[in-house]
Amino acid sequence: MKWIRVPDPAARETLTRHQVKGATEFKRGEGIWFDGGIVYIATTGDSRILAYNVRRERMHVVYDPDRLKDPPLRDVDNITVSRARELFICEDNGGDDPFDVCLITLEPRQRVSRFAKLTGPQHGAASTDASSEVTGVCFNPRGDRMYFSSQRAFGTGVVYEVRGPFNGRRR
Repeated sequence: MKWIRVPDPAARETLTRHQVKGATEFKRGEGIWFDGGIVYIATTGDSRILAYNVRRERMHVVYDPDRLKDPPLRDVDNITVSRARELFICEDNGGDDPFDVCLITLEPRQRVSRFAKLTGPQHGAASTDASSEVTGVCFNPRGDRMYFSSQRAFGTGVVYEVRGPFNGRRR
């Protein structure tokens, strides 16, 4: 992988995505997070999580539902990395039970699990314009409180706070 300058970044004549032949394409890139030299990218179109190492200029797939028999994540969206290098992913798949915050631990081995599930009519009717969307996982500076939103919950949206402890600081 190498970086190539976009000839017309203002896209006056051609959309930027069409200006560089052979550019890496993502299927509906939705979430992105930079942590310790790694750029994590969530692509909603294929529900994959990718990691790009900026020093080595290499990208690899962290999560791909097509590689799993019964994938726990089917519609990845926003992504955040905790102090312990755990990936927290918001998911809102539009099904009957759509609103989740999921967790991918990378070390010592990868595990994928549900962290929180938002349920109830306050989150709107699935597959409608009134349906909410789980977004914005972030942590306070001490890393002992997590915040995330349900965009249209209760008609106006809501922010939730979850108190830790979480897995802690990086070693």
